[in-house]
Parts: sequence; C-alpha cells; structure tokens
Amino acid sequence: MGCAFAMVLAALAGQAPAANSARAPAEAPATQTRVSDSQLVPIIEAVERMSLALSKANDGTMIFYRREYKSGQLPQVISELKFRSKPRAFYLKTREGMEAIWREGINDNKLIAHPGSFPDITVSLKVDSWTAMRGNRHTIVQSGYHFLVGIIERDTRECQARPQCVVSAKTVGKREEYGAQSQCLDVTFDKRRCPDLYGERVVFCLREGLDLPTRLQVWNVEDGQLRLVEDYGYENIRINVGLTDADFDPKNYNF
Repeated sequence: MGCAFAMVLAALAGQAPAANSARAPAEAPATQTRVSDSQLVPIIEAVERMSLALSKANDGTMIFYRREYKSGQLPQVISELKFRSKPRAFYLKTREGMEAIWREGINDNKLIAHPGSFPDITVSLKVDSWTAMRGNRHTIVQSGYHFLVGIIERDTRECQARPQCVVSAKTVGKREEYGAQSQCLDVTFDKRRCPDLYGERVVFCLREGLDLPTRLQVWNVEDGQLRLVEDYGYENIRINVGLTDADFDPKNYNF
C-alpha cells in the first residue's frame, strides 16, 4: 500500500508534494438496501483468486501510483517499486529521483532513504518514526500487495460471518486500469455496525490473467465527511522476475 518515504525525502529535498492526480475519483454511493448472499459470492471468489495469486508471487516489479489523504491533501506520488516476499524487502524510487530501501533483518530493520537532489543526504529511520510517517498513512513495509490484500481478506471474512456489515456488493465489470484489462468490484460497508472494517467503501480491480490488483480505492469518513482517502494504482506488473539481495542493496543505486 502506501510508502513511508516520500514526504520525508521531499522535506530533505525542500520539495512540495506532487499535485493531485487528474483522475477523478468515483462518487460516493447513496445508501442502499442490505446485500444478499448471492451478491457476496463474486466478491468472495475474487478475493480467493487474489489471495492464491499472491501466495505464488515470490517477488515483483511495477510502477506504483500512490494517493493518500492526510492533513487535508491528496497528493500523488509515482514510484518504481520492487518487492520480495521472503525475506521481505522493498525498493522504491520516485520520478523525482528519491529512493528508499528496506530489507528485513538488515540495518536494524530501519529504512534507508535519500532525496536524490541537493542536499542529497542518506538517512536511516525507523519505519514508523514520526519523520518517516510525516504526510503518509502507511509505512514502506506496507507497500506492495501483501498489506492491502491482507486487509481485504480480513474484511471479507468479517462480512462472511456478519453479512449485516455490507450495504452493497457488485461487480462493476471489465475496464482498463493502468494499461491492463481488469475486473473491478465495488463494496460498501456499514461501519456503524462494524467499526473495525477498514473503509466505508472499497473498489478493487484485478488484472485479467494475473488476479493481482491494478487499482485499489478506499473511501472513509475523515474530517467530518466521506472522502477518497487512498487510491493506489499498479502499472507494468511483472511477477516472479527473480529478484535477489542485489536488487535491495543501496550500493547498487544512487545512495
């Protein structure tokens, strides 16, 4: 999901956040009647396919589009993303040249980052430190697929056990998302009944033939109103490309 480095690196570089994406978010849905069991079936099946596909993903590369609402803003950050499942590792590089690496068990599990522009200072930070989390909703360890798929799996199990948590569930149909034909699904929740659910509404799109997300959008009530709070896109997805420790070694980049 979101990464924990963009804002701290922007601060180091003296840069302002990127402008909001030109993509217009979908409108929040009106209140609907309770969902039927048959409406939940396509959602459950899609989540099962997604979970199975991710269990087979040892590593991957992609272009990661991130928009997260925080402090009244929804800026966009576009990054090159590499991930590995075991041992966990992440590398991100923004189009402005900012880089960050995190490897499980390396550097005391701290994030290594630098802005890519003057003053080009490399720093080590705890992933959940105030500086690393400034302007971000998630840490770098929650980038990629595993965190977001885990949330969708958890909330799907909750809704299977408690159908009253779901207001509506529908298959949107096929559409192109970030250059790939995708099957999209749209679920609206009743968080007054089920406050532990992640969002009020979630739209996720799975790439045909791959069953991994090309897009995930989350709406929630923040600052007194329902708003789009997370919007993630995944482009040029390549899975099981054989990434090694060298792909997550700062010596092989511009640190």
